[in-house]
This record gives sequence, structure tokens and C-alpha cells, in this order.
Amino acid sequence: MASAEYHWVLERGSWENETQHILFLKQKKAYEYAATHVSGKHVLDYGVGSGFGTLVLSQHASRVIGVDVFPKTIAFCKKFHRKPNTKFIRIRDSYTTPFPDNHFDVVTSFQVIEHVEDVERYLYELHRVLKPGGTIIITTPNKGYRLLPFQKPWNDEHIREYSKKGLQKEMGKVFPGVNIFAVSGAPEVVAIEHARVKQLPIHVYVLNPFKRIIKRLAPRVVRHISYKSDTNLAHTTQYYIPTYTTDDFCVQDDASDALDWVAVAEK
Repeated sequence: MASAEYHWVLERGSWENETQHILFLKQKKAYEYAATHVSGKHVLDYGVGSGFGTLVLSQHASRVIGVDVFPKTIAFCKKFHRKPNTKFIRIRDSYTTPFPDNHFDVVTSFQVIEHVEDVERYLYELHRVLKPGGTIIITTPNKGYRLLPFQKPWNDEHIREYSKKGLQKEMGKVFPGVNIFAVSGAPEVVAIEHARVKQLPIHVYVLNPFKRIIKRLAPRVVRHISYKSDTNLAHTTQYYIPTYTTDDFCVQDDASDALDWVAVAEK
């Protein structure tokens, strides 16, 4: 399942399938929403990934600084996303940035908080560099449609995932007055995204634990099976014509069909 979770999400000319495209559009919609908060402002985009979202922000902000801990990520962004009002900087860890206190009007950090070991320390660093009265916007997946009760994240890179209440409580330790919105969409795109991450109880509670045991005891067998599966998939890949846009998504108060959470707060 983890292989289906594309964290290196970027805009591209063609897509292998609608599932991959919808995952990209879902994240792009959150950046379009954030762009409504950054007009003429100095912005920190913390955890840029492929940098496509930083470019969305740069179309409205006066200046955007994008940071990430991965050298290849920053090298990619510097090569393909050069703009006069955009700069990319590598940071050495998730808790330290090279900026002075009260430096940015807006801080965005999308699809990052679920990866961070020490969340409070991470949030305090974002708080430190944000100006008084400035806005912070954070996004993260909604665990409600991704995980079954007592299930740990199936994405191996996620340390935790959040409910609306859990995210509000977590951010409220550092930022008062947190508002949580939902990234949702038309019924058909919500259904496709739900199908991508659907979990069957027999897999979660029986087969997956068994696979983890086999992986520890016989890693060569697991690698051989995975290689054969990937090889078979490689010969069946077909590109599809995109039929959806970010107009098929929305950011709203109603959390009933939330795909991602968008947390907004002020310092």
C-alpha cells in the first residue's frame, strides 16, 4: 500500500491513472486555498517536496522561501523552479531554520506534520519565524477514511495521522484559536481517493502483520515477490487523459467527506 502513496507529487504533462492525478489535484487545491492568504506577503513554505506548491504561492506572494531537509529535493527545485521572487534552501533538520524571529507574514507546511518525530518542537520553530499577527497554514491527511480503529499508518513514512480533534489539540499547544477546514470534492473524486486507501479488516489485522513477520524472517523472499509484482505492473502501464481539475475540489467547513485537513491559525 505504501508504494501507492506518492509523496513526490509534482505537476506533469501526463498521468498514469486518475488515482495519481487526483492525489496531485487534492494537494494543489490546498495550495490554491493558501494562495488566497499570501497576496503581497513574505512567505515560508516549509517542506517543499517537488516545489509545485511553492510556485502556486509565488504567483501571489511578494516573496517565497521554500525549505526542505532533502538535498535532492532542493536541487530539483533550484533547477526547475527558478523565479525572481522564489528561493530554495536546504535545512539540516525538521526543527531548525536559518531565519530570524518574527520574519515571515505567512508560513505554510503541507503534508509534513505527520512525518515529524517531535511535533511540538517543529511547531515552535514555525511559531518563532512567524510575525505577530501572521498566519500559519498546515495540511495533513484525514486518518478517518485512511485507517481502521487502532491501526497504525500504513504509509511507513507517517509517524502518526490525525483526526480533526487530534490536529486541533496538537496545534493548540502552540497556536491559539486554530481553525480546521476540510479538503473535499465532488462525489466521484472523493470515491476514487477513498478507493485508493481503502483498508480491509482481514488485511489490517491478519495478513499485514503476517507479512511483517515474514519480511523480518525472510527478507529475500519479500524482495523477490515485490520485484516480480513491480515488473508485471511496468508492462501494463497506460496513460489516461485527465478529466478532473482543482475545480472538482473544495476547502470547506463541513468535515463529513474530508480528505485532508487544513489548519489555519494566527500568532
